[in-house]
This record gives sequence, structure tokens and C-alpha cells, in this order.
Amino acid sequence: MPDIRKKNNEHLFPRFETFRENIEGNYWFPTYTRSNDVLHFSTGDVTVAATLSDNLKPWEVIETRLHAAAAAGFVIALYNPISRARPWQLGRALERLRTVLPETTPVIFGRAAGRPDERMAICSLSDARPEMADMATCIIVGSSETRLVRRSGKPPLVYTPRSYTGPSR
Repeated sequence: MPDIRKKNNEHLFPRFETFRENIEGNYWFPTYTRSNDVLHFSTGDVTVAATLSDNLKPWEVIETRLHAAAAAGFVIALYNPISRARPWQLGRALERLRTVLPETTPVIFGRAAGRPDERMAICSLSDARPEMADMATCIIVGSSETRLVRRSGKPPLVYTPRSYTGPSR
């Protein structure tokens, strides 16, 4: 989406940018948003964005969709993942994803991206816990293809290639 809508000089939608970086002798050309830049995340594949709110649909539907997206090899972005009204859904979602994805799958917890109180953390799916999130957190769960790329003097890059080698289980 072009960066055309503004209110009080603030971007209402993320500005898409492209960068090129030489990592281990290979050039990477991922496209990413400001949040992804802050999260050091890039995906060459499709990302599914989901809410865990069961206000308008049964929890079973949400769980089935998460399972299907993970099994199909999609990266999953969970926005507004936990609240006082929804304290248990994130734990159940992580449990369900662990039945499909390898325990080493990278998970990014990005809280308040681009704001002064920003906090970013990368962990494995096996170490991901609901207490790591709140309403201001975006959680990105990698696919079975997602990997960490170590970079000298920089945080690791969480990278999902466009290619697909198949289920890892």
C-alpha cells in the first residue's frame, strides 16, 4: 500500500521499503514494513495475519485456521494477541502451533514497534510464553522454513525463504 494517507504527519499505514544486504556472500532483497525492519524479520513468502479474539467466531474456528496456516507453511502474525478479556487464547494458540511446527521455529515478540517503549524479543516456539505479550504486541511465528541468519555486529535476521522444501516433521 502506498504511503499516501497521513493524519497529523503520522503514517496510518506502514510504509513499504526495500533493502539489499549482503549476508554470508549472498544478496537478500526482502521487502518489509517498518515493523518488520524493527523486528529484523523478512519473509519472501505469504504471511497470514490473525486475531485470537473469539468475540465474533468460535474458538474452534480460530484454532482450526491457525493449524491449517501452520501446516500449509505460512508465517503467522498474531496482532492484539492477549487482553484481560482474552487471557487464555494465546497459550492455547501456542500449544496448537507446537503440534504442527518444529520446536525450534523462530517466534518474534514485537511490542510497541517504533515507539519509545518498544521491546523486541526473538525466541523459539518451545520457549514462547503468553506472559511475553500484551495488547501492544505483534507476534510473528515463523514457518517450518524460517531460520535465523547471524550477522556480525547486528541482531540476527529472521528469514523465511520463498522456496519450500516440505514438512519438517
